[in-house]
Amino acid sequence: TLDRQTYKIILTRSSKKKRTMYEGFLQTVGFLKVANLSKHELLQLADSLKSATYNPGDTLISYGEVGESFFIIVEGTVEVFGRDDDKNVLKVCEFTVGDCVGELEFLRSHRCVADVKAKDNVRTAKMNRLHFEMVMGPVKDVLARTAGESDVYTYYRHQLEKMEKGDHIESEEKNE
Repeated sequence: TLDRQTYKIILTRSSKKKRTMYEGFLQTVGFLKVANLSKHELLQLADSLKSATYNPGDTLISYGEVGESFFIIVEGTVEVFGRDDDKNVLKVCEFTVGDCVGELEFLRSHRCVADVKAKDNVRTAKMNRLHFEMVMGPVKDVLARTAGESDVYTYYRHQLEKMEKGDHIESEEKNE
């Protein structure tokens, strides 16, 4: 067994290594640059991230489910698959290194409106809702503005309009 001092040393080294790994990467991420985070805010963000890897075809986010995680893509490409009015699956877009997914469900508190799947080997930095709320304060406005203006989010805005009219997103399992 590890004594308390050894455990603290290992934990501190691991934390410093993770901070170093993410700090440099996060400084290159577009939406974070726009938010103009301080070094302290960037380090808080780095501390809250956890690394996750996905193989081609693996699901990061599932349509109709409650969003559990926010992802920043560190390596690889993900594909986003929505639903048309007849509930047929359609490819909406792709995101790659430096892009994020899962933030919209946190910003608007609704179920996921699309599946997000790894197109190839994908490595992400992810955080849960609690950490997102605590750490992403300065970035939320940038993310919301991007979702409201970028052509990539046209599908999302359409889904939001449908929800506002009373159409509900249900998980696939409930519909089967």
